[in-house]
Amino acid sequence: SFPYYTKFLAERIAHSKNQFFITTHNPYFLISILEKTKLEETAIFITEIMDQRTVVHPVPEEKISELLDANMDVFLNLDKFK
Repeated sequence: SFPYYTKFLAERIAHSKNQFFITTHNPYFLISILEKTKLEETAIFITEIMDQRTVVHPVPEEKISELLDANMDVFLNLDKFK
């Protein structure tokens, strides 16, 4: 049932007029949201700890399609998307 609810939640978010700030380590959830949401309505950020500080890197729009192509390996290759 877990994959069903991941896809269901992503679809609800994609069709909503609200704004959401989501953090996830779930590639299925991320890919579902990206597939269902308009690119111009989506912003993705990669965060990491550097020198005891949290650093936030926006993912450029042109890299989002690459992110979709990476599919389940997206969280293993985060350096490619910064």
